[in-house]
Amino acid sequence: MSFSHGSRHSVMVQLNKPARDYTIRVAGRGLNQKVFTSGTLSYKGGDHSNIPNAAIDYSGANTTASVRYLDDMTVAPFPPVHPAQQVDQTIKLLLNRTGAAWQWSLNENNIFDTAYEDIHPLLYTPNGLQDTGLTITTKNNTWVDLIFLVTNTAGLQPPHPIHKHSNKAHIIVSISTRDKAPNLDCDLMCGL
Repeated sequence: MSFSHGSRHSVMVQLNKPARDYTIRVAGRGLNQKVFTSGTLSYKGGDHSNIPNAAIDYSGANTTASVRYLDDMTVAPFPPVHPAQQVDQTIKLLLNRTGAAWQWSLNENNIFDTAYEDIHPLLYTPNGLQDTGLTITTKNNTWVDLIFLVTNTAGLQPPHPIHKHSNKAHIIVSISTRDKAPNLDCDLMCGL
């Protein structure tokens, strides 16, 4: 199976095969970075034999015709989690690529200036970037709708303009062609 860079997924495996060891491979297929890992799933009481039968190679390309790739747009959490009926806060974030491939702007073309790197970490100075247009403030245990408006006025679109950790999210893409939707990475669970 193939994952987007930064993604974290929990997978349930039906244990209906002979009791032995099985190699699990995961690869990222992004153009800008190759990521690969593997692990061993061992049945308790198995004989620890392992018959290598790789379905993908190190680049994530299929090695057999039976490979079925994960479609991030169809992933749903288990047990099911549904969006809240009431929203506590809605925030629109305008993202635009400006200049270099790694440089993005947020809300009216505010970019992260390298001078900001001299500011103490925001964990210790939460108001350190308060008037820059680069931060938002939310409250714990509230439902927040983040609306990402992504434009591209400066060249090639990198794989994901947003990378969010340790939050539950429902990703709803409202675009005519799903293939053109930006890849919004999120940990824990992503669902439609």
